[in-house]
Amino acid sequence: MMRNLAKPLVLFAAALAAAVAAGTAGCITTGEIATRGAAVDKLVADQHEPMYNCAPVELATAEAALAHARHETSEGRPHTAEGLLVRAEENARVAFERSRDRGCLGDRDGDGIPDRDDQCPDDPEDHDAV
Repeated sequence: MMRNLAKPLVLFAAALAAAVAAGTAGCITTGEIATRGAAVDKLVADQHEPMYNCAPVELATAEAALAHARHETSEGRPHTAEGLLVRAEENARVAFERSRDRGCLGDRDGDGIPDRDDQCPDDPEDHDAV
């Protein structure tokens, strides 16, 4: 059974809303970039498997843009980093939305039980409760 996935999206949406509000002020700090980057990191870490299975391009784009944003921040270019961070946030959101189907969870043995919930992910269940 899939875990409740509403909470990660709610937390991510709240962080994104705060980021947009902060971004409209015209100035971004390295602390804001770090906070927003941490929200993307958490969403990607918590939902990596389904995102990888059903939205790999968006997942990779989010990860790459976030890494680039952090590099730009370390080089003292927060405004460039902000644009990259927005790209990372948007791609993480899209990857999350596209990976909500149960089929996005890995099932190596094809028995209908996602690997993360399957006690024997390489041996199909026989479904006879024995």
